[in-house]
Amino acid sequence: MKNWRKIALMVLINLPWILWVLGVPDVAKLRGSRGPRVKIHSVVDQFEQEFWGRSVLIRLRNQFLYSVHNEIRARNVIQGPTGVLFEESYFKSTLGWDALDQATVKEKYDQFKNWQQESGVPLTFVVVPGKTSVVDRKHWPEKYAREKPQLLKANYHAFRQLFSKDTTLRFLDFVRRFEENPNAMYATYPRNSVHWSEAANMVMTQEIVNGIEGLNVQITDTIKGDPYGTEEDIEESMNLLFDLEDDPSIRFSRRWDSIAPLPKVLIMGDSYAWGLLRAGLLNHAAKGSEFWYYNRTIHGPDVRSPGAHLRKYYSWETEADFIEKMSEYDQIIWVVVESNLKKFPFEIEYFNK
Repeated sequence: MKNWRKIALMVLINLPWILWVLGVPDVAKLRGSRGPRVKIHSVVDQFEQEFWGRSVLIRLRNQFLYSVHNEIRARNVIQGPTGVLFEESYFKSTLGWDALDQATVKEKYDQFKNWQQESGVPLTFVVVPGKTSVVDRKHWPEKYAREKPQLLKANYHAFRQLFSKDTTLRFLDFVRRFEENPNAMYATYPRNSVHWSEAANMVMTQEIVNGIEGLNVQITDTIKGDPYGTEEDIEESMNLLFDLEDDPSIRFSRRWDSIAPLPKVLIMGDSYAWGLLRAGLLNHAAKGSEFWYYNRTIHGPDVRSPGAHLRKYYSWETEADFIEKMSEYDQIIWVVVESNLKKFPFEIEYFNK
């Protein structure tokens, strides 16, 4: 009997190692950022980073800290007094703490204009509001709610002044669009998401697409249900054991009507541009349509190596190569959240590397 106890104890002690070696999937895989990548030197190092059951232990720790000490272990995440979750970087943009000087704004805008003019492709430029631009201050964490802005949404206003006067492109200002519709049937920003709701994303997609010849998408039905898409992305990054309270979610069914000849579309932008892909835009555009994420990595239904660096994927050596590739498309769509305007137009320096 004692031998069986010893054997059972040894099995229990080594169970995580055994299950990891056998490749049994973890029951509570972690989501979101896990911090800087740790260099793996041996199989022991790899086991320590990925052993079976590690995710459950981390979720248990995170749940205890959140429930007992009101501490959030996800990087850059902060919670307001009413339970609404935010990423802290968005407050800096709304309060004007990251304001660019006028010369820098003009330099970035001129760089972008040069790409547009040299490529000769019709362009739609979309500015998206950040969560802190839409959600009322009563939901903000106290440390930011009591702050006075240096210059409210400084970068947005500086760029808007230039884009709104530009008659060579189609400018869609969704910052104003959603500020003017506070009583919409859906929440623009769910309480547990950094990105806007899938309903708001579908409204954006429809307005963008219906201005492009050869493509059309119609909202056909409205369905209430559980959060989907990115509507719980901050909550997921917190890696808790139990779900947080959610806002009601609205799902818009859609119907795509494509008219030959289909346009070849290039989407450029930050994470908000992924919404166009989720809605199906690239799948209904012409073959070879692509998404250039942060103007750095390449994605799309016909891309051979999704996530590859653009410069390496196309073997670009100069900025002229980049512009030449842009000229192959029938329509270019830029999507940038206002807090990312300080980084716009993204990765312009990599031609010098």
